[in-house]
Amino acid sequence: MMTDEINRVVVMADRVINAAMWLADEKDPPAPVIPAIIARFDLNAREACEACRLAQDFRRARGRPV
Repeated sequence: MMTDEINRVVVMADRVINAAMWLADEKDPPAPVIPAIIARFDLNAREACEACRLAQDFRRARGRPV
């Protein structure tokens, strides 16, 4: 039972990171961005917001404007 929960969390984290990397690479991100991320990566609103935060971190790390 615990293994199923861990696997679910790992899959969710992977989708959030993938969404963040996609958003960080977008030169012209869709507006509004949260619904686009939810639809494209099958995330909930909290996860989509986390992906946005991570995308900003990725852009800063690359020296790209936020």
